[in-house]
Amino acid sequence: MASKMILLAAGLTLDSRRSFVHHRPFGYGAGCTQPHAPADPVHCTRRRSILSNFRGIPVLLCSILIARALAAGAQPVTVEVASGPAVTGEVAVVPVLARNFTDIASFQFSLSWDTSKIELAEITDWQVAGVVAGLGAGRASFSWFSAGGQGVTLADGASLAWLSFLAKACPGDSAGIVFDTTQVAIEFTQVNGGQLQAIPAEVLPSRLAFRSPALLPVQDTFFCAPGAISLEADCAGCIRFLWSDGNLSPANTFESAGHYAVTAENADGCIFSDSLFLQADTFGLQALPDTAVCPATSLMITAQAGYPHYIWSTGDTLPAVQVSGPGEYAVTVVNNRGCTAADTVKVEEAGLPLAHVFADPSSLCPGDSARLYADVTDAETITWLDAGGSPLQQGTELMVVAPDSSTFFMLAASNACGADTAQAEVSVIRFGASAGADTCIAKGSSLQLNASGGTAYQWLGSEYPVDDPDIPNPAVQPEDSTIFIVEITGPGGCTVTDTVHVAVAGDPLAAIKPINLITPNGDGKNDALYFPGLAKFARNRLSVWNRWGVLVFHAEGYQLSDGELWEGTHNGKPLPEGDYYYALDVGGQVLRRHLMIIRE
Repeated sequence: MASKMILLAAGLTLDSRRSFVHHRPFGYGAGCTQPHAPADPVHCTRRRSILSNFRGIPVLLCSILIARALAAGAQPVTVEVASGPAVTGEVAVVPVLARNFTDIASFQFSLSWDTSKIELAEITDWQVAGVVAGLGAGRASFSWFSAGGQGVTLADGASLAWLSFLAKACPGDSAGIVFDTTQVAIEFTQVNGGQLQAIPAEVLPSRLAFRSPALLPVQDTFFCAPGAISLEADCAGCIRFLWSDGNLSPANTFESAGHYAVTAENADGCIFSDSLFLQADTFGLQALPDTAVCPATSLMITAQAGYPHYIWSTGDTLPAVQVSGPGEYAVTVVNNRGCTAADTVKVEEAGLPLAHVFADPSSLCPGDSARLYADVTDAETITWLDAGGSPLQQGTELMVVAPDSSTFFMLAASNACGADTAQAEVSVIRFGASAGADTCIAKGSSLQLNASGGTAYQWLGSEYPVDDPDIPNPAVQPEDSTIFIVEITGPGGCTVTDTVHVAVAGDPLAAIKPINLITPNGDGKNDALYFPGLAKFARNRLSVWNRWGVLVFHAEGYQLSDGELWEGTHNGKPLPEGDYYYALDVGGQVLRRHLMIIRE
């Protein structure tokens, strides 16, 4: 009696002789003109709604109470067929989602679609057991009730079922899946407080947007360069293809990097497209330099590190390989993408270094220089050394030397296998030569000069010329004191220059003190050439020559109050220590002297 009251409260008729026919679509019996509308209880006894599908339970149909339940403000159930993309020619799985699916005891609804665009393949994974599907061309009707009268609750967003459709429309088109109330009314019942009541339903249709299938077997990828990659567009039923490089066949081969696209057309006129970017893996192995190995030794050859695979011609598979003799050794390296690069190392046998040296010339006159030439074989470094073994110069095969005396020079040549040395002697020719002792004569007298020590003589120009400049003992008759300069040639053609000072007594320059030494070292003492008593003679001229007769200084009106004093320079640079010669002309009388420059 209690169960009967629950059913009567829900507006159900008592009919123990009838049961639910699963394949029959939902509808209304005679006397019921529209869903959920109030009806005369007498004329609604044969209505077959969801609420009359409880097998074995007597029912008395009355929609007045159902309408009252709807008016009570029950929260509606939301049923949505999810929208999403569909790939032409492939199966799209579409979930039927539910929200507010709480204590639901039964439901019925119908879906329809355009069969020219999509075709139902299967229905799977109903979350409530016992759902019955009535299928037709382009539609499906679903009905379910809880046999025990117990409500079922699903989490919000849960899927009632999964519908699989074969996508047939062309890319860019779309197909809708709609709730079709022309076939079956949408009805849901809920167990609420021990009673069954009809609750409202909100439905959301679906739209599937069609896109192209993946024509290419890969997306963006690479190929080993130099090299090529072959790809084939996979499009079932396609009859025409066009690649962006003009190729018209499904297969294409690429030898350069870049963006490539392919378009295909099937027999229905659908156009499909796909693209990819090809990257050229220009993997290259850092070149190994050719090298050499010392006799009877081994050598480690190391390829560029950081790669997963190495294969040497020796069979070794590590980055480094040890070799014990000359030959060619090849290595192939494989990077993480499987691209390969190779290189070959040529190993020669290194020889021991050999050193030779010679001088040109080997004999020198004082002050001259010689060139030392190195002749080396298999040397990596060469070093020039003096006679004491101290380094002079490194890395060059030529060295210029100007020794003061006879000596020898050494050359050291070395490589990784050893070292060798050689030496060359350079002799400096020395001979005693003299212009003779300084002397003095009376004014108006003549003098026989007397040079010695050479094989040839050349008296240089003087204010008082000698009678024969090519002999060692020419005659002279100077009117004033002067210096005579002679160039003496000795062995090997070497020359030296010497001077002789001839003083003439009774010279009016006796008041001027001759100077024969200056020490221009900056100490303020004797730094410049200064003649005591010269300041009284305004008309004077001073000329200074070096020992080779080169004029290094000349001044008119020397040593005047505003004039500069000579500090042993030439062209602004200090002259070297040594012998110099000057001529001081005062009023037509000339004082000539030997001058020494000392800088210490």
